[in-house]
Amino acid sequence: VHHGLIDGFLQVFVNVLVQQWTPFYVTATSLYLAMVVYQSVFFFLLFYFFNEGTSWLNDLNTIFRQ
Repeated sequence: VHHGLIDGFLQVFVNVLVQQWTPFYVTATSLYLAMVVYQSVFFFLLFYFFNEGTSWLNDLNTIFRQ
C-alpha cells in the first residue's frame, strides 16, 4: 500500500510537471528551431546573393570591356 501510494504520487507529480512544462518546452524548442532555420536561410541567401552579385559584376565588367 505504501509503495503504491508513492507510485501514485509520483505519477500525479510527473503528469502535472509534464502538463505545466510541455507547452513551455515546445514553445522554447519551436522558437529555437525557428531562429536556427531563419539564421541558416538568411546566411544562405546572403552567401548566394553575394556570389551572384560578384559574378553579375564580373559579367558587367566583361561587357563594358568589350
